[in-house]
Amino acid sequence: MKFSFDPRHIRLGLLIGASLSLIAAHVVVSPPTVPPEPMSPTQIRQTLLAELQAEGLDSTAVRMRWVEVDSTFRRPEFRVAVPDSFSTTKFHIQWDKTVEPLGYESPARVHFPDEVMHIHMVRVGTIHATIRLIPSS
Repeated sequence: MKFSFDPRHIRLGLLIGASLSLIAAHVVVSPPTVPPEPMSPTQIRQTLLAELQAEGLDSTAVRMRWVEVDSTFRRPEFRVAVPDSFSTTKFHIQWDKTVEPLGYESPARVHFPDEVMHIHMVRVGTIHATIRLIPSS
């Protein structure tokens, strides 16, 4: 059996090998992405007020209280009275787009029958704040 080497196949093999080597080097050498510093409760409140104002609500609809998690950690809980016409789902989608680049996840749960939406600001497995959207009916 006779083997022949086609220069085109050799070049293609070398090109693929070089590409795979560069990809592997990039994965090994690239530093991990570090999310920005956590937001302070004041920054969270300011961001929340700006988002609510964009939806046509004013700051008088927001109340804040502290939830003691343990002896070393407490987090803010924002209670927002919203009209029945307010789309909590639309707000949640917009809120997620706002805080996701800041290193937060924002899972939500609606509690029935009162239809209160709880949006949590989660960072590295810890809830840093909760937003309760409470229909005013």
